[in-house]
Amino acid sequence: LSAWAEFELHPDVLAGLAACGFTSPTPIQRECLHPAIRARVDIIGAAQTGSGKTLAFGLPIMHKLAAERAAAAAADMDMEAGSMEEEGQGEEGGTSGGVAKEELEEEEEAGMEKHARRQSQRQQQQRQQKAQRLQLQREKRGVVETPKQRGKQLQRQVPMGPAPQPGPLRALILTPTRELALQVCSHLQVIGRVCGVRVAAIVGGISDVKQARLLAARPAVLVATPGRLWDLIPPSTDRHGPRAAAHLADLTHLSFLVLDEADRMVAQGHYKQQQQQQQRGKKHLLQTFVFSATLTLPLFLKKRLRRGGGGAGGGAATLESLMDRVPFRTSPPPRVVDLTPQRRLADRVAEAAVNCLDTERDEVLYYLLAVHPGRTLVFANAVSAIRRVAALLKALGLPALALHAQQQQRQRLKALDRFRSQPQSVLVATDVAARGLDIPGVTTVVHYQLPASADTYIHRCGRTARGLEGDGISIALVSPAEAARFAGLGRVLGR
Repeated sequence: LSAWAEFELHPDVLAGLAACGFTSPTPIQRECLHPAIRARVDIIGAAQTGSGKTLAFGLPIMHKLAAERAAAAAADMDMEAGSMEEEGQGEEGGTSGGVAKEELEEEEEAGMEKHARRQSQRQQQQRQQKAQRLQLQREKRGVVETPKQRGKQLQRQVPMGPAPQPGPLRALILTPTRELALQVCSHLQVIGRVCGVRVAAIVGGISDVKQARLLAARPAVLVATPGRLWDLIPPSTDRHGPRAAAHLADLTHLSFLVLDEADRMVAQGHYKQQQQQQQRGKKHLLQTFVFSATLTLPLFLKKRLRRGGGGAGGGAATLESLMDRVPFRTSPPPRVVDLTPQRRLADRVAEAAVNCLDTERDEVLYYLLAVHPGRTLVFANAVSAIRRVAALLKALGLPALALHAQQQQRQRLKALDRFRSQPQSVLVATDVAARGLDIPGVTTVVHYQLPASADTYIHRCGRTARGLEGDGISIALVSPAEAARFAGLGRVLGR
């Protein structure tokens, strides 16, 4: 872990990185960690998908909270030592036999503690060896772990730190989709396990009572979608108990605000709801992180490619509009870290297009899935198209899954888990799967219908070439009605 030494991270954070196998920082992490940790400046980060943006904002949060916990523990120990010294000075006499007995008891306790540590280390080593054997067996069978399985395995490997203590809300991380919020939460929970920091996720589609219980535990870090967070803000949570309501009501200790995929979230109006709550915090103490893969794209890349084109559309916020809407501190000024490549896509993503009639889309899609086997993402704009295409592929004998916003949260998570665990599966999805999701092993992305804006196209293409030895491929199906839009897409991307 010598590559992390320059950032002077807390030892518990380094232990978590080692357990996760992160041996060196990515470029976006290297550029963000120094100003975020040492100077505590606000960060505006833009980098291609899969570049490690989660840890770019997660590590400064964990470092500060772990350092504060260690400082508080040291202060408590000093107070205890001082009180014990005063008690010792107030005592008089004592027989030599009593002293000898106390020394003997201390030696026995030390021996028992040493034995317990050795036994715990042996058990930890046995668990790691068992997990490695199971992983080898899964790889031989061609089974890929789901995020839940991978998270449990990481938690078994990561050494357990001090028990998290209930406390005020210190960090609030907002994401536009439920799946991205749960993904960010699972990543940070692994590091938080070592640091003694509780991380919880608040998303839609899950029982209010269950999530109110999470809030009642008073986690230090909260990952949330704006809509569900707004629903749980007092007085909504009063019916679930005063502790849950109080945790969201008190923002005076909030030290970090993170907007992940911020351009889309601000443009859709999600962030506007949170501004009133933010004003109750102490702005001079609040460090803000804003990240997105397309944050610094010029405005013409975010607008609709053609009027009446359908789909989710453009309109994502630009860097200039974010500077006006998000309350960055003026002293020190925010640091802009822009690592987006000139090509806008990752280097290992190849692009292709197939011209076809509207009536030929299904045949061409089936042919492409046969020619390009492997884990494949098929994007369409309408929920009706998602349902029809997924049902058609299932009828043809393909392991097809559907993902769209009208599903229940349990259905969406189940579809993602199955997609990750089956190496030959096909996920037919709306743009709810286009942003931020880390799904390794996706070999092909098919645009069954063209997106309405270039930034959405970039995010879609970013789902491939993750965790692959070779390149990923992005294939667009272009009908005569979409020819003008596809020409505009190539023009604004410089193709």
